[in-house]
Amino acid sequence: MAPGAASTPDATGGIAVDASLVQSWTERLTTTTELDVEPAALVDVIRALEVLKCAAEAVQAVAAAELDRETRAEEGRRGVPAARQGRGVAAQVALARRESPARGRQHLGLALVLDRELPHTLDALRAGRISEWRATLLARETACLSREHRAEVDHAMAGDPDRLEAMGEGQLIAEARARSYRLDPEAAVQRRRRAEAERRVSLRPAPDTMSQLSALLPVKDGVAVHAFLCRQADAEVAAGDGRGRGQIMADTLVERVLGTSRAHDRSHGAAPDDVPHSPDPGGRSEAEGERGPSCASGEPGGAYSQCGEPGGAYTQAGEPRGSSQQRDSETGGGQSATPRSGGGSGEASAAETSVMIHLLVSDTVLLGGPGAGHVDGYGPVPADLARQLATTDRAWIRRLYTTPGTGELVAADSRARRYPARLAQLIRLRDRTCRTPWCDAPIRHTDHVVPATDGGATSLGNGQGLCEACNYAKESPGWTARPRPGPRHTVRTTTPTGHGYQSTAPPPLDPALLTPIGPHPGDGKGGHALTA
Repeated sequence: MAPGAASTPDATGGIAVDASLVQSWTERLTTTTELDVEPAALVDVIRALEVLKCAAEAVQAVAAAELDRETRAEEGRRGVPAARQGRGVAAQVALARRESPARGRQHLGLALVLDRELPHTLDALRAGRISEWRATLLARETACLSREHRAEVDHAMAGDPDRLEAMGEGQLIAEARARSYRLDPEAAVQRRRRAEAERRVSLRPAPDTMSQLSALLPVKDGVAVHAFLCRQADAEVAAGDGRGRGQIMADTLVERVLGTSRAHDRSHGAAPDDVPHSPDPGGRSEAEGERGPSCASGEPGGAYSQCGEPGGAYTQAGEPRGSSQQRDSETGGGQSATPRSGGGSGEASAAETSVMIHLLVSDTVLLGGPGAGHVDGYGPVPADLARQLATTDRAWIRRLYTTPGTGELVAADSRARRYPARLAQLIRLRDRTCRTPWCDAPIRHTDHVVPATDGGATSLGNGQGLCEACNYAKESPGWTARPRPGPRHTVRTTTPTGHGYQSTAPPPLDPALLTPIGPHPGDGKGGHALTA
């Protein structure tokens, strides 16, 4: 079936839904210029559009389930082993929805559950009585049940759409959970054990050059850790510590995990009036605690400096503590076998752990110009902080040369099929996150755009950074990828249905190069583009 003409069967036997019909509805809405100004009429419009959204989500789920069936059937006819059938479906769904592959897998999983095991819930969604999120909650809370028990909960809760529609999210979760426990208490115990096995720690960027460290823990451990931090904060406050409870809890967490002391860095807890230009109520200035002696790269021609800084923080006086270390110049590796000696008290700060931070910053920013830097694994940082991180005599600097006028990173080709460490690192720093459109996952694999088995070179131009899931999806039957000409590294990926998606490497950091890039030849679009 040609791209753009996919149809979705109507369970009621009515008119089949295809892309052109849906597009006509969208065009009708986009050409709406006036709304009734009566408040009651506006509320009616909001409600009607909400019902339409829910119904559209139901049809979208049906289409995803049908795509999975058709793909598996086609791959079965082509002799693809059953265990490998349908591997690329979630990735296609994600691209069509302009979401990350992880969200695509979630959506496909929900679609299959609604289609196969929760028919009443799907009917309620199709009728606009519940949202996709509430359908997700019901599916989530019954995930531990057998198909028979799940159908029983589905009938009991969604068989009466009026009652289901009137439920709040808390009520829906509580009732679904109670019914699940009653039907299969052992399954609930097994689910808890599986959840405990998935305990993990994650890190996400936060505004104002902060970071959000999260831990998914068994309830007893999470409560115990939080209670300990609360007790510590209460004791410090009672002793007259000037920091807030939240600041004390955060500092205590860092001290306990890293085995360090922040006694030298208490100004982070000063009141807002005591610290000039404080960006947040906690009183922390972006520039505080991260100063160092100045140095700069004078490399011309758009060179970039990649600074591996253990910890990336400095003493309050602005002088780096501890001795310098020899870095692995071949790999830029993340850890050192040589322990650092702390200054003064002998206690190492968080800055002196063996964690390597890679900073990508242009010479114009490094020499005082406007713009931003990019910390690998975090994201953009303001120019002043980039300069503070880069200007230390303990920084390990590698210059990454760029093409004048475009900022594209360049390097020599290699004949090896596995990417050498330096070239793989260069690709990771160029791409920053997974190159699949709308996927922001960290890069796990350095991938040949054109496979090495098809003659693809192990080169910067034929390389792209992908997360593990996207790399495996790309290996499914019918997927192809090719480099495209453009001002920066561009890849066009074509899915088994013939839809094409284009990804271009992030723009350079030099503000002089951040000019609008014209459309790629033959595309009419830049950035992430879908073509049929």
